[in-house]
Amino acid sequence: MKKISLVTSAYNEEKVIEATIEEAVRMLESHLPQYDYEIIMADNASTDGTRDKMEALCAKYPKVKAIFNAGNYGPNISFYNALSNATGDCVMRFDSDGQQPLDMAPAFVKEWEKGNDAVVGVRQNRNKSSSLISSIGKPVYYWLIAKLSGLPVIKNASVFFLLDRQMADLLFKIGGYENAIPFFIIKYCAKISKIPYKVREQKKTSGFKFMQYYAAAADRVTSFSTALIRICTFIGLFISIISMAFALFVFVNKLINWQSYSGGWATIFILISFLCGFQLFFLGIIGEYLLNIRDGISKIRKQQVIEKKRINFLREGDAR
Repeated sequence: MKKISLVTSAYNEEKVIEATIEEAVRMLESHLPQYDYEIIMADNASTDGTRDKMEALCAKYPKVKAIFNAGNYGPNISFYNALSNATGDCVMRFDSDGQQPLDMAPAFVKEWEKGNDAVVGVRQNRNKSSSLISSIGKPVYYWLIAKLSGLPVIKNASVFFLLDRQMADLLFKIGGYENAIPFFIIKYCAKISKIPYKVREQKKTSGFKFMQYYAAAADRVTSFSTALIRICTFIGLFISIISMAFALFVFVNKLINWQSYSGGWATIFILISFLCGFQLFFLGIIGEYLLNIRDGISKIRKQQVIEKKRINFLREGDAR
């Protein structure tokens, strides 16, 4: 019997986590009875009653598992850690806040059974309570990464997706929680299916703040593209060439019109432009070396998560 792993991360989801997980259990047992399953919840040190709800769910449903992190590592790192513990033939990620319609999971599994490496949920709308940064910034952000990396975009792709076991193992193996999963899917998955869905309305807004969005964007842009470093290198080289050409122009004019041609301000301008150009150029060179170092480190880096507690993981068949 094939097995499906559903994975989610949570932070202060006391009001919705129980309903979301119970919906997932009902869906799996009613619509996918031919599959074994597990549901892995990873909590990022919630400060409300989320963990109490999780413990109750684990006691009620033996196939529901929980990982309690010692700190708040963010949804992506928490997901990667949970992913490393998933034992299913495919892994499906969803949000614990109930935004995604889990009754669409059978359609995802059906597309996976057709031989697709990944099945991606594509949003047809946005939550009315979404922040302005999320509503406007995300489309611009993904467009920018696509332009810089040269990879196509799955427009309105979300974290509601399913990966074949081989792709899930690769995702964890290459590491890098800074990597945007829609771009991982585009880059590594040969066969991709897209399923449209409508986001459910929720009252609370995203807990992400501007600086968190900025940090995530900076990490992902630098992970998927070397374009920014190389743009700096070429801009610096171009400024240097223009400065040298202007210097030659000033020098020739000074020789021809020695008495009447004043080169004082021109000389200062040339020197400043030349130095700025060379600084950008050498920063670009240094950046290339740093990129090589980053690539080397990313191959051996693991997602570091300190776990405080696990529930329902010590059962036969959990190891793979």
